[in-house]
Amino acid sequence: GYHLVAMTDALQVSGMIDGERRMRWLHGALTKLNDREKKIIRARRLTDEGATLEALGAELGISKERVRQIESRAMEKLKSALVSANPQMAAC
Repeated sequence: GYHLVAMTDALQVSGMIDGERRMRWLHGALTKLNDREKKIIRARRLTDEGATLEALGAELGISKERVRQIESRAMEKLKSALVSANPQMAAC
């Protein structure tokens, strides 16, 4: 599923925001990523069948460890962008 959206689930459960706003925030956060980071996040986190590190590494011509590092950095960028735009998410 949409694993990345889980960052905003606590707010939705408490009724503070709606799904459409959550998706706008997520889309805005994704604009902070470079093309390779977006490709990795989309393939690994925004599909029902998340791509493997090995498959992405082969496709991008990098090691699976490098894919993992890029994914980790991208997730931190996304979290930072979401918290900056929505300080109430800092506790999530």
